[in-house]
Amino acid sequence: YMQDTWNELAMNEDVQYALSAKLATQTELLAAGYNSNAAKLPLYIRRGGASWKTLIPRETQVYLQIYKTLEALVPQKPHATTAQQSRANREAFAASRPRSPR
Repeated sequence: YMQDTWNELAMNEDVQYALSAKLATQTELLAAGYNSNAAKLPLYIRRGGASWKTLIPRETQVYLQIYKTLEALVPQKPHATTAQQSRANREAFAASRPRSPR
């Protein structure tokens, strides 16, 4: 389910913007989408920009804080398959965008 959540999120333009602008990490976005409503997450990012976390439900804000604390105490290396999947998702997203005529 988490991989499906990420696959859906990674194809969204607002999520890609949040990653490229460093408004959020992949881990934060995945955790927020998984704990809350993945379909609403891009809207929070679009409306809130750098303050998107203030728009997510309070329970999810607490979840992210716990996750961040745990991650600081027990650092995890990203799995190669996750990194490869993220790259594949970004490439698929870029390929799916309409190109302007020249």
